[in-house]
Amino acid sequence: MKGIESCIYVQREICERPSIILMDKNLFKNIFLRESYLKVLVNQDFKETGLSKSYYYYILDKLKKSNLINENNKLNFTIVVAYKLDDKDFSIKFEPILVFLSIKRKILYIFDIRKKCFLDEEILKELGKDGKGKKEYSCRNIIENIYKIVSEHIIDKGVIYVQ
Repeated sequence: MKGIESCIYVQREICERPSIILMDKNLFKNIFLRESYLKVLVNQDFKETGLSKSYYYYILDKLKKSNLINENNKLNFTIVVAYKLDDKDFSIKFEPILVFLSIKRKILYIFDIRKKCFLDEEILKELGKDGKGKKEYSCRNIIENIYKIVSEHIIDKGVIYVQ
């Protein structure tokens, strides 16, 4: 996946208990690299997307099947991490591109950890605190925090939604 970065205002409602989603790299690319899918993801009303009504609802159904949007048409995640299965090592490898949904700011941010991070300070505050409340604003620390959150979620809940 070549580097992508986007910062998109979210008009769709967010559910009360959004989750962390691990998503296969190919599905991740199909959703987050396609403008039409991003438009449906962040817009509650098809009229705002510029898409036909039937195409909007077709994509909406796909997003629901991938668990990004729940049955009430609300966003169902805070973080989406792309992964790929490594057959050689029998392991799951995280891809360097992540999606973060800022619940406070209602901004969907897609960022590539291989590039410099140009994140809004409020998003950095939401993502970048270590366990002691100290601000850590480097992109590397933010990614480490996200992976730590994912790992803790798996340990705590025993399961994480994987698509």
